[in-house]
Amino acid sequence: MAMDDHARDLEYCTFCPKLCRHLCPVSNAIGNEGLIPQAKMQLLNMLRRNAIGWQPGYASPLFACTGCGLCTEHCEHGNDVVGALWDGRAVAREQGIEHPALERFPERFRERGEALRETLHQSPLGARISSEARIGFLPAFDTLDAYPSSIEDAFFVFDALGMDYIRLVDSAPLCGGYQLLAAGYPDAARLAAEEMIRVIRRYATVVLESAACVYLLREVLPKQGIECNTEVLHLSEYLAPHAERLPIKRRRFAAYYHDPCYLGRYLKIYDPPRRLLARCVDSPREFLHHREHGECCGGGGLVPQTYPDATASQARRRLEEPQLFSVGLVVTACPTCRRTFSAAHGPGEVLDLINLIAWAIKTDGSPPSGQETSQR
Repeated sequence: MAMDDHARDLEYCTFCPKLCRHLCPVSNAIGNEGLIPQAKMQLLNMLRRNAIGWQPGYASPLFACTGCGLCTEHCEHGNDVVGALWDGRAVAREQGIEHPALERFPERFRERGEALRETLHQSPLGARISSEARIGFLPAFDTLDAYPSSIEDAFFVFDALGMDYIRLVDSAPLCGGYQLLAAGYPDAARLAAEEMIRVIRRYATVVLESAACVYLLREVLPKQGIECNTEVLHLSEYLAPHAERLPIKRRRFAAYYHDPCYLGRYLKIYDPPRRLLARCVDSPREFLHHREHGECCGGGGLVPQTYPDATASQARRRLEEPQLFSVGLVVTACPTCRRTFSAAHGPGEVLDLINLIAWAIKTDGSPPSGQETSQR
């Protein structure tokens, strides 16, 4: 049984005095003691040991995890809570228990990808698609779905830096299978990863927007014997060495930077986005909890589907801090974080870093990605 691989972590968490109870974005957002990391791990341990039977009511808490990894960051034993809970989701599905919000998820995942691919090919951006380029750019699903103008902003920045050799990855959008893994479909996730790797092997370097996808390609899949033999970089990593060459024309006064969980805690990429932000903002600000201790936006792990109220509450909670200091702009380097914050309808403005960079270079007075530009 897959859960036996997590026996140590499950046992340690079961008998822990709840030292990480204050860290979970889901339990904090909705105030449910049964959803703190220790309680979820104890429940999963009881399921593993057949102390209780697999039932929908017992399996539901397994889907109350964004995958942020903050509990593991603070754990003295480094217990892999995310890995255990997500494997638990897969076992629940094998037991015939599937979260209602994730019904037919692999089919829906592929249908979404195919629809987005078709839309991209038919748009003016289709001219940017090529399988012959040395460097490929792969936008995130959330960008293609909600912020296609961010792709235009990315190429505006590439062109401003003289990088006219970058092209959209042919057959984009593709995904390494992060959402499938989070939904409890490891086999489907592996197939998606292999399909993606067959495409990106055509390029010497692939620049991705999704930090979760970068993490899968650089850290997870090689441990499973799947190598892509292509340099894989996050967009902020790729642009940071060129930060001083950016032809900045205007700047914002102040902005808070939100660390995406996979970009920060998982990949340890903290400085590149901050280096870029500093070129566009006079007064970059940090959240009280930032870098390795940064709090989740609430949008990971498919929680927006399984516990939507928790996602909205956590996002609003995260956005309260900038308002306390009268800063109306939050910048992140993750399209999912931007979408989650924007959907929460919190105060202020939320931008992806690439939108801010493009705005700072432009001289036509247009706001970033069609949004109103505030003075702070």
